[in-house]
Amino acid sequence: MTQSRAYIYEALPNPDDIRLILLHPGSLDNDDITCEILLTSLANHPSFEALSYTWGTEHKTESIQIGPNALKITANLHSALKHLRHVTEIRVLWADAICINQADDAERSKQVRIMGNIYSKADRTVVWLGEGFDGDKDAFALVSKFAQGSIDDNVQIFIEPLALEDIEVFLKDFNWVVLDELLSRKWFTRMWVIQEVAVAREVLVVCGTLCCSWETMEKFAIAILTNVVTYGLSELVLARTLSNVICISNIRRAFGRFGKRDVSIWVYLKATILFLATDPRDRVYSLLGLVLPERLSHLVVDYTLPWESLYTKLSQEFYQSGRVFNILSFSGTQRQTAGITLPSWVVDWSLDPMIYEFLYSQQELMYDPSQYGFEAGTGSEIYYNISEDSMVLTLRGVIFDSVATLTEEKWEVPLFIGTGTEAEKIAQRSNKNILFNSCDRIAAQSRPYRSGDELTKSYSALLAFGGIPGMSQDELVLGYHNTRTLCRWYENPEAFMLEFCNDCNAVKDRYLRHITLWALGRRFFASSKKYLGWTADATRVGDVICVFYGANVPYVLRPNDDGTFKLIGECYTHGIMKGEALRMEDLEHQYIRIT
Repeated sequence: MTQSRAYIYEALPNPDDIRLILLHPGSLDNDDITCEILLTSLANHPSFEALSYTWGTEHKTESIQIGPNALKITANLHSALKHLRHVTEIRVLWADAICINQADDAERSKQVRIMGNIYSKADRTVVWLGEGFDGDKDAFALVSKFAQGSIDDNVQIFIEPLALEDIEVFLKDFNWVVLDELLSRKWFTRMWVIQEVAVAREVLVVCGTLCCSWETMEKFAIAILTNVVTYGLSELVLARTLSNVICISNIRRAFGRFGKRDVSIWVYLKATILFLATDPRDRVYSLLGLVLPERLSHLVVDYTLPWESLYTKLSQEFYQSGRVFNILSFSGTQRQTAGITLPSWVVDWSLDPMIYEFLYSQQELMYDPSQYGFEAGTGSEIYYNISEDSMVLTLRGVIFDSVATLTEEKWEVPLFIGTGTEAEKIAQRSNKNILFNSCDRIAAQSRPYRSGDELTKSYSALLAFGGIPGMSQDELVLGYHNTRTLCRWYENPEAFMLEFCNDCNAVKDRYLRHITLWALGRRFFASSKKYLGWTADATRVGDVICVFYGANVPYVLRPNDDGTFKLIGECYTHGIMKGEALRMEDLEHQYIRIT
């Protein structure tokens, strides 16, 4: 391509104005891409397709010709245009890197605000996964083969698990290598693609010269994950990608039925926690098009605002909407990137998703406090205040005790028990036994238990965060003893015979799964007053246990030199989960300042 002057963007005068790409025809073996830019308005209902893709590397190494001028774009977008252009006629597309002046923050902010409208008004959204690869036909054949089932009007997918006798055939026919290549495409992890697919009228998924509908990809994801969960298949290493597909689909179907719903952005932020964004602000901005404007208060797209200020402002709005302890349970240094300047009471949505992938599986104690009866501070009215400089959150409550000792190991056993090779299964049970032994050693220092119960009567419930809905005290004890027996047997199978009845097995399995879910990422601890419980992994000896007015659960704080505290995370402390701490006369009720 001959040297040309750089393309200069013409301003967009009206809020609904957009640019469209008139992509000239060309063959796949021709690298030269020519097009024109058309200025129009969404109010004119133009006919076009919107491109959903990843930028790839930020280095703009390729050029396209816009009339007599040239524009640098990324290699992935260049490849998309080359593959998607028609052979004999113009194709009208919208792609953000070309249609938005990326060097103009003001225009960028305005265009991002109408991004949801752009994708919802497009005739079709085209998902570009990237160029083809060796085996791509096999991958798409597998997608088509296993995309069976139906979707009902209640936003649920029904796909029958494979019959047990079909599993061998399932694994034999499944080419995991080509599937890995297809599903490892970065598109499946990007934040912006959620809105782009969710609001679209129609979605086509393209990889190289192959394509399928979004509905086919969705059914395929459900079919595979259904069999992974049902039969514990360990060969699938990209369950997160498939889960992301299902997450997008759930939002898409709900949006299609109801449009922008009266749903807080908090719901979407939590549901999409495992997606990625190059710019931390886009973790929030990419979801605004799914939420009613009145639900956003003063939150607007503004790329001149630092991401730390955006996250602080967002958390403030959540606190002011009454979600004080939902936010507090999702905050703390346990859930923040090391070295950042955010207050500890602010949710850090920029946390490395590899860390969040672990924390996302960890059940918050606030998840459903009513079901588990957590009422540590609910007898008193919530008090909170945020300082004018947005740096200090003040709550009222009591400092109950301090952490005296805790296990060196945190609970990080896989949730789906029994997957992997036989050696891996044995290692899992052996690891559980080590963790149980550590809990036993700490608990032995607290006999009799400070709450007034004999430890031997409450220990099985204590390990299970107070109990399991529907299980009696006798069943909890049975579940604990059978779980410990199983762990010891796996560690030394020749020491004794192992035999459980079917009912005992069911109790044991439910008990162990409950602990695995709730204790994941936490450490077992004893307080100075010999209370026991589970606390955040980041907890240290000397941290204090606090109960706030209106909170369902206690929280662990770390004292600062100036009398303020850092929030570490929530905790379960057996014996004060029913409001006992606030009724103790020897505890001072005070205003507690968290930075």
